[in-house]
Amino acid sequence: LEEVTNSLFNAEHIVITTGFYIIDANAIETDGPPGAIILTDALLKLGKSVTFVIDDHAEDIIKAGFGCLSSMPNFRFLKPNGSYTYEEIIQDNTTHFISIERPGLTKDGVYLNHKGLEITKYHFSLDSIFEESMGNGVVTISIGDGGNEMGLGNEYGELIKRISNGDKICTITKSKYPIYAGVSNWAGYALAAAISSLANEQLMPSLNELKCILDSIVEKGAVDGISKEKIATVDGLDKSWEKSVYKKLLTLN
Repeated sequence: LEEVTNSLFNAEHIVITTGFYIIDANAIETDGPPGAIILTDALLKLGKSVTFVIDDHAEDIIKAGFGCLSSMPNFRFLKPNGSYTYEEIIQDNTTHFISIERPGLTKDGVYLNHKGLEITKYHFSLDSIFEESMGNGVVTISIGDGGNEMGLGNEYGELIKRISNGDKICTITKSKYPIYAGVSNWAGYALAAAISSLANEQLMPSLNELKCILDSIVEKGAVDGISKEKIATVDGLDKSWEKSVYKKLLTLN
């Protein structure tokens, strides 16, 4: 985390992506977007340029989340079945590419949820661009909590031993800095807190703004990834979990 924080502090342009599709709900889940939105907000307050990349079916959800804050990144909404070149995603001044809770390709070249159901058609495949950017010197950072998220493939051999059906669902896509979290949002919040600490300035939104983000994305269709319900909870945990983790991180600065 310290290496990642120091690196981001010296970033120029950052691409951030998220969005994990839930088949039963026909929408993305609540884990990923809040962490990505809050990290984006902190980086924008630090004076960095950020492009937020996500599939176009989540446009209303993401814009609603950012509507709770005063800052706004550049947006790039992708058609899942579209065709985009490396240069359309990565700019000449792009220094970092961050993925938070976005599916990563398996060894069979598809996207699978934790149950092993295929969700490939709901996502534009960013994996090759992600790995190509790393080869071109862009710092790639990946956050996930289930082993099937883009960029967590560095520890593929270990993940498949510990995750149910791991040999089938785990990603092989790698990143420079894979960050494994209990809930992906929490690592996004943690990075925002660490950046704030290094800047000696509170760059994190308030607890009320976090609540607004969660409520707003759910109102536009986001669901709890475990319960599949349109409620402002994350990964089947009680609301108190998200609030408690975030509150503790806020008190660090």
